Parts: sequence; structure tokens; C-alpha cells
Amino acid sequence: GGTSDRNNSTPVREGTKSIKIDYVGGYGSPLQLGGANISLAPYTTFKISVYGGAGSAGKTITIGINAVNGLYNINVVAGQWTDYAIPISTLTTGSTLNEIWVQEFSGTGGFTVYVDGANV
Repeated sequence: GGTSDRNNSTPVREGTKSIKIDYVGGYGSPLQLGGANISLAPYTTFKISVYGGAGSAGKTITIGINAVNGLYNINVVAGQWTDYAIPISTLTTGSTLNEIWVQEFSGTGGFTVYVDGANV
């Protein structure tokens, strides 16, 4: 568990809003975006920026696509934005995007991250 705030105003990497994710328990996924069927054919890279809040250094989150997690893990860096350009082929072999998860993967929870679009 945990919560996500999709109207967060600070810190922000691009524009005026980011998504704040508070992880309460281990392996929680309070940010799940889905409900669409987007063709991945024209895309090769998934870009994301992650900012680690206090106490997040060394914690792990995973980016999951279409209900599959653990294929791309991020070691959180506290106090700064870190940009990632992830080959979509690392995240899925499917041709359609149905959902995205940003899941706690340390098994501990108790920390906050912020996610935003990446200009990588």
C-alpha cells in the first residue's frame, strides 16, 4: 500500500506537476495507470524521472508494464531527479500497453518518491 498524489506541485522535473508516491508497505503499488490499449509499435523507449524523498536512498522501485514487474528495477537516489530511458523491450514483449505500475520493490515501504516525465 500507500498513496499517490497526481496533483503534486513540488518537486517537479518538467511542467508544473509531478506524481508523489508514498509507499507504506513492502511491495505496494499505489500508482497504477491503466485502462487503455496503446500500440507500442511506434515506440522504443519508456522515459521516466524519479526523485527520491527523505529516507529513500538505496530503496528499490520497479517499473511494471501490463502486470509484469521486476524486469526493470531502479535504485532510488535521494534528493535529486534521476532520468531513465528504458528500452520497451526490457519491460514487455507485448505489442500493446495496457497499464503501468511504479511499485515498491525493497520489501520495506516507508518512503516517498516523485515521478515525472523525463527529457532524456
